[in-house]
Amino acid sequence: MNKILIVDDNKLNLVIAKNVLKATYDVATVTGGEEAIAYFEDDTCDLILLDIIMPVMDGFAVIEKLKESEKTRDIPVIF
Repeated sequence: MNKILIVDDNKLNLVIAKNVLKATYDVATVTGGEEAIAYFEDDTCDLILLDIIMPVMDGFAVIEKLKESEKTRDIPVIF
């Protein structure tokens, strides 16, 4: 089963997105940019759904970090 990582600081958005996708995909969720970067230390995914407006590290900073790493640079991202 393909895995999707959802990154959003709004917990309600995470619950709704996970409920919609969990029948078809393996879904992981994190609540911020720093947590998203840390996620890839031990895991990976096939697609990232990324919120742009988040406190501390916004979506643009997250994708910049992800594109720097060989492990994550080729993972598709949807903002």
